[in-house]
Amino acid sequence: MWYDGAWLPLEATSGPYWDDEKEEWVSRSGYPFDYFSRHDYPEVEVWAYYNDIYYLDPRDGSGIAPDSWREHQFLQ
Repeated sequence: MWYDGAWLPLEATSGPYWDDEKEEWVSRSGYPFDYFSRHDYPEVEVWAYYNDIYYLDPRDGSGIAPDSWREHQFLQ
């Protein structure tokens, strides 16, 4: 997120979430949105391509993905 003149990493796994089995929102405390502007964030940059069915790791071509995903220039 762009915040106060810089990119700010966000913690995507904190906060409330929807439980499909219980069909209700589950409250969960999390970090305030600007927490990592004041703290170090141990980030690792890993690129992958996925949707609800397929996954492809372009570093080594692993995963289950249609051939059309593997034909892109970035994998060569």
